[in-house]
Amino acid sequence: MSYAKEVCVNPDFTGDTKPWGISQTDDMPVKQMPISDLEGVQYAMYADVQKPQPKSSWRCGLNQTIPQFIPKDSPIKLTFKAKGSAEKKLSINLQTNGHPWDSTLHSGDIILTDEWKTYTYEGKAKRDYVPGGLRLYVTFGQNQGNASITDVHLNIEGAGLPPFGQAINTNPNFKHRTSGWWYNTKHNQGKVLDEDGKPYVQLILDDVDPSKYWEHSFNQRLVSPFPKGTKILITAILRSPTDDAKVDFYLQGKSGNKERIIFAPGIRLTNQWQTYEFSATMPKDYKARDCEMSLHMGYQPQIIEIQQILMTTVDAYEPWIN
Repeated sequence: MSYAKEVCVNPDFTGDTKPWGISQTDDMPVKQMPISDLEGVQYAMYADVQKPQPKSSWRCGLNQTIPQFIPKDSPIKLTFKAKGSAEKKLSINLQTNGHPWDSTLHSGDIILTDEWKTYTYEGKAKRDYVPGGLRLYVTFGQNQGNASITDVHLNIEGAGLPPFGQAINTNPNFKHRTSGWWYNTKHNQGKVLDEDGKPYVQLILDDVDPSKYWEHSFNQRLVSPFPKGTKILITAILRSPTDDAKVDFYLQGKSGNKERIIFAPGIRLTNQWQTYEFSATMPKDYKARDCEMSLHMGYQPQIIEIQQILMTTVDAYEPWIN
């Protein structure tokens, strides 16, 4: 069986540990540690669990979002090295990146020893997963003790480009609540509602300074890389019960306003669902997580409702950029 594509970034936690996310509490800290007892590896992540939370073991852990499209039935191979104090447990889980949680590969609780050991797990993808639709999650909070993990490798056959016309961005229709999206909670009240079986996000803006309209935004950082010349189409379905509701739509690179790829100001909304389309050709190569989509909404107190923000390609990709 072939496992052609390594999708885990920074498997041995060298440097600043990005793009790994860390979950921890004062009683369950997690930190990067230099090691000298494992050939070829210089760093590991170390968890010291003093007051475990077995029902919330994820509060002490590591996670990484997988930026590639994963086809259904793709063979998956996960390997890592770990050690810990007597009877210390950890688990590692490849799951949907958002509610409802669903695992496609799960180790169960592993009881560690005080010497480095290599662990291997194999399986298949349950379904197609959009870029950013899967997350690798390590949890340490099951029981008391310390644990170290490093050399984490995830190989998935066929990982890479979404097929032509399929979603490039994470959770475009809010089937996983607002996972992958964020909004300014200081100014906005946000919730996910349902209409005829279709979820949508409702954002209520009531503390608005129109001179700082950009502070009231709904955003997603794109985990996919984009080669220069990639042609993309963004389809948004929006409405508002507020008279004269208005939003701006942006797609931009790491330099923000200095690197606009799409700029669509002054979009007028109605109280009926309307479809809005925005297209562009990527002007240069963008690495994973370089680009961000945003709706700026802070022109007035208003209610904005979003049923979809979907990005697809309108032409074949060039070869994938790692």
